[in-house]
Amino acid sequence: MNIQKVIYHSEATLFNKLRRVPLKGVNAGVMPYYDSEFSIECLQPQDIAFCQKYVLKDNLSAIDELINDLQDMGIDYNSLRGYLTIETDKDVFDFLPPIVEVGNDGLAILNDGMHRVYTLSELHACNFINTIIIENVNPDYPYYAYPNDMSWFDVPQVNKKPTGSENKNYRIADYKSLFRDFNRVFINVTRERR
Repeated sequence: MNIQKVIYHSEATLFNKLRRVPLKGVNAGVMPYYDSEFSIECLQPQDIAFCQKYVLKDNLSAIDELINDLQDMGIDYNSLRGYLTIETDKDVFDFLPPIVEVGNDGLAILNDGMHRVYTLSELHACNFINTIIIENVNPDYPYYAYPNDMSWFDVPQVNKKPTGSENKNYRIADYKSLFRDFNRVFINVTRERR
């Protein structure tokens, strides 16, 4: 990846943007994080529940390359206290720490960042992952899938994204109505990296 420019954004800017993240679909405009509490904390991978049942090999390679390129520039991604806007010769995107929602039951569920957590824990052997913690999410709009019982060691690396229940255990039939639309407030943050 040919990084041309990196812009750092503060923790306060990150939290203000997260507060304005809307839902998609029939609930478009609803902001489930509007009254939430935000922090950046280090969690052990085994303490992060996740819903996705796979990781894409191409995404892992791209995330690993990006983390290594940032390290070469003196930026420790796993210590980030905000987020980055990265401009390459082909793209511009925001790069955030993984996002974890803590439910009313106290369970920490990975919302965004499956490949980042996997890369840091499995490829970089990090014992702690710097994460964005979101608490007191509007209970009417829970995360759209249930966590699975896999460990990080059991997650298969695949070439192609699985479909349906091979992907996640969805909470409701219209699960897309609970999607958090991070790309409404950040630049290309949820798309696949290749």
